[in-house]
Amino acid sequence: MRYQRHFLMAIAALLTLFGSVHAAEDSTPKTAVASFLTALRSGDDKSIRAAVYIEKEHQEHVTAMLALLTATTRMQVAAQSKFAAEGEKTFGASTPAQVERHLQAVADAQEKVTGDVATLTITPDAETKLGGGIVQLNKVGKKWLVNATAMFNIAKLPDARDRARQSLFANRITAVTEQMTQEIIDGKYSTADDAVKIFWERSAAVRDELSKTPAATQPATAEPASAPGK
Repeated sequence: MRYQRHFLMAIAALLTLFGSVHAAEDSTPKTAVASFLTALRSGDDKSIRAAVYIEKEHQEHVTAMLALLTATTRMQVAAQSKFAAEGEKTFGASTPAQVERHLQAVADAQEKVTGDVATLTITPDAETKLGGGIVQLNKVGKKWLVNATAMFNIAKLPDARDRARQSLFANRITAVTEQMTQEIIDGKYSTADDAVKIFWERSAAVRDELSKTPAATQPATAEPASAPGK
């Protein structure tokens, strides 16, 4: 279960970095990040894909990671709605105060633009020590887009077989996450602790199942996607 926890904690770290903001025009790197944040929080796949840049050779892997990121956001929102503060804490969702602090950190981020590439260096949250890092963006036409390939640290998995293994694991965990989201909405669990316990048990079952498959399809043992700068 250690690998799954590390993997999903990394997803949670990304969700801390990419919290919730008001919609903005994509006229600058900072407002492009705001557009991505809004799309992510809404859980709208089409809007999320429209806000990111993915190198062609990494489409499959990054798409799998984005799907997991989106599914995790939906699960957190469902837990917050159903269990209030308990769900917020147990499922690692950002509190309104954390979101506001992070919004200010994005506004204050150091911006560097070199041609059609930009970076935002964001300071970690003073209380949680999360949410900091470097966000890379690419300009396509007149629009700045968050570089999703950089966001998921694809360079740390240069071997295509490792990327395929991690994509498989991400796809399976996405299914587990979506199932949990629906069960929370349907009122299957009386507490957030009950729900998260089942979530981790199912995640462990996925790990155990994939660990018995041939090497080409096992979950990767390399470090999973993490927040930029981590």
